Amino acid sequence: MSMELWQFLVIFTVGVVAGVINTLAGGGSLITLPVLIFLGLPATVANGTNRLAITVQSVLAVAGFKRKGVSDFKLSLFMSLPALIGAIIGAQLAVDVSDILFKRILAVVMLLVLGLILWNPTRMRQGNVRYNGGMFSLSRSRRIASMFIFFFIGVYGGFIQAGIGFLIIAILTTMNGLNLVETNSHKVYKEH
Repeated sequence: MSMELWQFLVIFTVGVVAGVINTLAGGGSLITLPVLIFLGLPATVANGTNRLAITVQSVLAVAGFKRKGVSDFKLSLFMSLPALIGAIIGAQLAVDVSDILFKRILAVVMLLVLGLILWNPTRMRQGNVRYNGGMFSLSRSRRIASMFIFFFIGVYGGFIQAGIGFLIIAILTTMNGLNLVETNSHKVYKEH
């Protein structure tokens, strides 16, 4: 499959926009996946191709947050390990699903993520939870709950990735009390 100039320009433009959106909040895959499918890639190939861009974008974002002094490696690692295990399971599910079923699931996910965006659970942030030095300042029950939640976020992210940033932001801000900058520094760490 040879790529025409207009296709290259569309992919480049959408990639830049999605990268900025993913670094600031999340949801760039909700743009890139449909564009890749529209341009003729099978849904599962588009899903895999999309992840390569997310990995590069996330590595660069992690480096940028670290350079600015917004980094908590222990917290990121603590939440990433269960998410990684879940992502392996989710990726295996994605490989096994048919192209038609994947497109249907993607359509439903896009609607659900739109609902999550409109609902905006971060506005209901619990006032009694404060971030003061990492996950290990949270109660044992919150740490355990976070591990389980991030395992299931990992399964979802391994399967489809689209909108995972919104889920991570919702959990980190409402349950663990991180502000948006701290949340984004951990979110991009888990996405790659």
